[in-house]
Formats: sequence, C-alpha cells, structure tokens
Amino acid sequence: MSVPVQVRRPIVDDTRILVGAPVAAPSQWSDIAAEAMWIKGKGAQLVPAFSPMTEIKTTAERIYRFRVKPRLGALQRIWTIAITLDTGGTWASTGVAVRVPATTGPVQYATASYGGAFRQIRYVENLAAQSAAQEDISIGIVVDAASVSAIAHLVSVACFEQDRPALVENVTDLPVSPETVRPGEPIGVDIDYTSLGGVLTTLGSMDARRVGIFQWSTPSPVSRLSATPAAIFDIAPFVQAPKIGIGDTTGTVRWAVYAAMSAGGGGGAVSLTTTSGASDSISVTSSTAAWIDGGTFAIYCDDFTAIDGKVNDALALTHNGDGTRSVQVYAISIWVESVA
Repeated sequence: MSVPVQVRRPIVDDTRILVGAPVAAPSQWSDIAAEAMWIKGKGAQLVPAFSPMTEIKTTAERIYRFRVKPRLGALQRIWTIAITLDTGGTWASTGVAVRVPATTGPVQYATASYGGAFRQIRYVENLAAQSAAQEDISIGIVVDAASVSAIAHLVSVACFEQDRPALVENVTDLPVSPETVRPGEPIGVDIDYTSLGGVLTTLGSMDARRVGIFQWSTPSPVSRLSATPAAIFDIAPFVQAPKIGIGDTTGTVRWAVYAAMSAGGGGGAVSLTTTSGASDSISVTSSTAAWIDGGTFAIYCDDFTAIDGKVNDALALTHNGDGTRSVQVYAISIWVESVA
C-alpha cells in the first residue's frame, strides 16, 4: 500500500506536545505525521543551477559530471538545461540531443529552427533503484548542427530530485498514515506505519539535508602547468551551509574533484580556502581523469546574531601543476554529507 504525501506543509504547534497529557490529534500528532511525510516526500537539489557558458562547436557529445550524495527516497531526477544558438549561424533544422547518464542514457531531442533561439529543455531521469550512496551523475549534450561558424552556448544546468506524491509502506520509504493519529484512534507503538510508533519511525528515518552546495563542471578541462597555484574562477563563488542547530555559525560539507594530470603522470593539486578560515587540498597524480574525494570542511551558515541573519562564505578555488606536467580539472562538487 501507499500513503499520500501532503501538498501543504503543516505548522506544528509545539505547545500542544506535553508529556503525560492526552494525545491531542489536531495541531499535534496528526500535524507531526503530516510534517514528517511532507519532508520525506520532498526531493533535494543535487546540482544548483550554474552557468557553464560552454561553446559547443562540434557534434561530439559534451559531458558534464557531478558528484552527489542523494536522498534515499528519490525515484526520479529532473534535469533542466538552457541553450542559446548563435545568430550568426544557419540553423535550418538544429537538433539538440540530451542523454542521462551521458553516453549511455535514453536520448531526448529538442529542435530550434532559427539563429538566436533560446531553448529550455527538461529531462526526466528514471532511477533504477533508490539509493543514498555517494555517486557520479552526468548529462551528455550533442548539438547536431554545431560548427565553428554556428555555435551553441550552454547557458545553465541544474538537477533536482522529483517530489514524491506518495510513499510506499516498506522499509525503504517508512511512511506513516495520518489517519491513524486522528481523534479517537487507539494509541499504538508497535504496528508498522501507524499511530505514534509510526510517526516516530518516520521522523527517525528522515533525511532533511540540503544536498547540493556548489557544483561546477566543464567538458574541456581547465589546466595549469605552473606549480604556483592560480585561481580557477575570476570571482570567488559564495556558498552557505544549512543551519542545523540554533546556535550554529558554520556547517560541515564534503567535496570532490574530477581531475587528471597530463600524460606521464606527475603531481598537482586542487585547493580551496574560505573567508571563514577553512582550507583543504586534493592531490592529483593519475593521468586518467577520475573523481578524487576530498575531506570535509566547515563553511558559514546563517547567524542569528548578525543584523539580517544572513552570512555567506567566499570560496576561493585554485589549481596547480608540477611545473612540467599540467593538472586538468573537469569538475568540482561540494555537498552536505550528513546533518547528524
């Protein structure tokens, strides 16, 4: 059986939750059940929208990679991209082919019939299984008529998990039926998916992480030969961790890079520093591009002692080769691993 997920997020009145007092279903346990279901049914933003501004001049597939740790409940992911077509080219019948995962996924086509056209494309990725394991996700884009004289520009890429309209009564979804915490219903603690025991089980299995913090990817790597670190971005991006405890001023995130060294190996690095004082570095040694997991570091979250409560952290990212061989950086991912 399945349990519908509420469309409206309820507001729980914590003044009604009293130890030793009778269960007051409206504005108490029924709202807590609905709140738990609403949170479990919401999808996470895996890839916050960013602007690669990649020029597509050839018909070869352009691959954009990201490292994420998804929520367990997701069954679908929604990818959204935006492409503009150069006004200087001839686009009599331009086909844009999108695949997720890149190279191997089902293909979806969109067309543009004239130069200067702006296309927004939405791709629905059906997941083979529910998983909360860290993984590599990717999207591949091909513009059939791309050429040096007729260029397509990838303006934005984003990916989020589709909200769930219902949760299945199984050990993966662990829903609770709000009908079992209505006035007059018996109080139970040992029957699956029902009453107070079901509410507590659902609350305990929630994953309320804000997953994607920063994502950047390019099909053609940015490289650096010199052993002296140089900035990857002209302007440092601003990031912010979710606020978990009311007194927290920072939150912990994890990062990874997709990178390699030029032929022959050698040793380079991708490093970061923040205005909050965090720093970390990932060593790159292999000549085969792959994901390299970094460590965790802390960045600012909202600070309720600040004038407006809002605090951002500037993220300075650098890369360096070894003076003989270049480091090649394809992607950088930062996400929330846990809020435990």
